[in-house]
Amino acid sequence: MELFSIIMLSLAVSMDGFWSGLAYGLGKIRATQFALVLIGLISFLGSLGAILVGSMLMGFVPEWATNLVGALLFIFIGIRAFLMVRKPQEIIKGKKQVSNMSLVDSLLVGTVVAIDASIAALAVGVMGWNTLWTPLAFGLAHYLLVWLGNYVGLFKLVTKERRPLAYLPGVIFVFLGFLRLF
Repeated sequence: MELFSIIMLSLAVSMDGFWSGLAYGLGKIRATQFALVLIGLISFLGSLGAILVGSMLMGFVPEWATNLVGALLFIFIGIRAFLMVRKPQEIIKGKKQVSNMSLVDSLLVGTVVAIDASIAALAVGVMGWNTLWTPLAFGLAHYLLVWLGNYVGLFKLVTKERRPLAYLPGVIFVFLGFLRLF
């Protein structure tokens, strides 16, 4: 059950990476291997730090309270994800050459996507989840989903009909929160 939860949570916290990659792709900006590794590494390190802090707090708080706090954090993150859904960047008109993502953009995207992952990692740390596999899954999922979003954006594989996918992270977070309550 924990492995399934880790996979689902890593996909949920990484969906913002997909949308970031999509926005860059639509703008004809390619996420290079270096950029993707940097984004994944920032996500991993932020998540690792947060889950370690959470696991230290676990010894001071009763189990029922950690489950409640974790559930409420997941639900909060899910509601926040619903509210933050934005329209992906419009396709730029005319011909534009594909350029590579800059170091600054890589650092910014990595930091932004790591924030939600770190909040989720803090919550699962308090609940006693695996302190190594969870951050690794978060970093790998960010790497893969930023790449996938970028690929989709560069080749314009997204349409307005698929827009409801933007709500998927929120649904997953709220679902995980309610699972923790029962």
